[in-house]
Amino acid sequence: MILDRTGNLYGTTLWGGSTRCEGHGCGVAYELSAQGAETLLHTFAKAGSGRNPIDSLLFGKHDSLYGVAGTGGYEGNGLVFELKPN
Repeated sequence: MILDRTGNLYGTTLWGGSTRCEGHGCGVAYELSAQGAETLLHTFAKAGSGRNPIDSLLFGKHDSLYGVAGTGGYEGNGLVFELKPN
């Protein structure tokens, strides 16, 4: 997980979310507020747009989050994704 300047944590799970990936989900990106509230930011579900996020997220410009998905993209070998705020 990574921490922002206001104390919120951001992370991903390899599995979970929708049940489209062999019945156990393709992974999610989430935020944990400094007060402990969880917010689901993204549910991974489509092979072409990325599934099964791996490794840590990184902050980019304008508070976008970047990460790597283990499957998806060209020929299904994984991709880099961007999650934009709001």
